[in-house]
Amino acid sequence: MPRTATMKLCSLDRLYWPFDRFPRNSKGSLMAACRDCSRRRARQWTADNSEQVRTRQRWYRLRKKYGLTKEGYDWLFAQQNGVCAICRKPAKNYSLSVDHDHETGVVRGLLCVTCNYLVGLIEGRPDVYDAVQRYLLR
Repeated sequence: MPRTATMKLCSLDRLYWPFDRFPRNSKGSLMAACRDCSRRRARQWTADNSEQVRTRQRWYRLRKKYGLTKEGYDWLFAQQNGVCAICRKPAKNYSLSVDHDHETGVVRGLLCVTCNYLVGLIEGRPDVYDAVQRYLLR
């Protein structure tokens, strides 16, 4: 593509592109890399750092959904000695789920996946809870 006054050199692919192919930064200036190269680089970084991305996403979701920071989770984890609050089985690498009251949103504790699923099935359904209890006691 021939160079004109309304074109810019992409810092990554070293090709000249029209200004509208470049994203703008927070100050409104054109970025150094074109939009396609920026996206490609971002995708590659995400693929190369997938563990870090998953960890960041987990803490972001916990903070957004429950108002629980990493420090708050660590405190709960330590209070429960790293085990599920119901079955007392040890956790593997922060694998405990945050249990919360669905009406108030208050965090109750940390549960293993199995116990969290069980609580979700019987919460607010005392008839099911009683039926399961009777079944297990027969």
